[in-house]
Amino acid sequence: MSTPNYIFFYGTLRQNELNYKIIKNDKRVSFLGNVATKNKYSFIMINRTRMYPFITKATYKGHKKVHVIGDLYEIDSEERKSFIHEMDNFENKYKRKIIQVVDKNGKVINAYTYFIKDKWIKHLEDFLKPNGLEEFVFINTGSYV
Repeated sequence: MSTPNYIFFYGTLRQNELNYKIIKNDKRVSFLGNVATKNKYSFIMINRTRMYPFITKATYKGHKKVHVIGDLYEIDSEERKSFIHEMDNFENKYKRKIIQVVDKNGKVINAYTYFIKDKWIKHLEDFLKPNGLEEFVFINTGSYV
C-alpha cells in the first residue's frame, strides 16, 4: 500500500471524545467524515473507565470481530511526517499500521490507524486481575461513541 494522506481514529480521539482536544485545533488534519474499516477487528476497552479502546487483528479470547466505525481525517501532506511522529509517541501503547476504510459512498481509502501492542494487552490483563476479563468490554456495535 502507498503512504496514505489519511488517518482513522476509532476511540478517544474521535470528535467530542476525551482526547479530541489533542487534535481539535491542529491545522495539519481536516475531518472528512465517519467511515468503517473494510476488514473486521477485535474492538475492546476497559469497562468502567471508557479508557483505552483498542483494536487488534487477533481474535481476542474468541470474541467476534466487527467493522470498526470511526473518524477519517486528511493529513496535510507537507506536515504528515511531524503529525505522525507525534502520534507514534502517544503513550507507546499503540502501533501505527495502514488499513483500508470505506466511506458512506463505498469508496475504499488507505489510512493510518493504531493497533494496540500485544505486550500492552498483557499488561492490562495483569493490571485488572483478579477480575481479569470481566473488566474488558467488547464493542460489538463497532462504534466507541
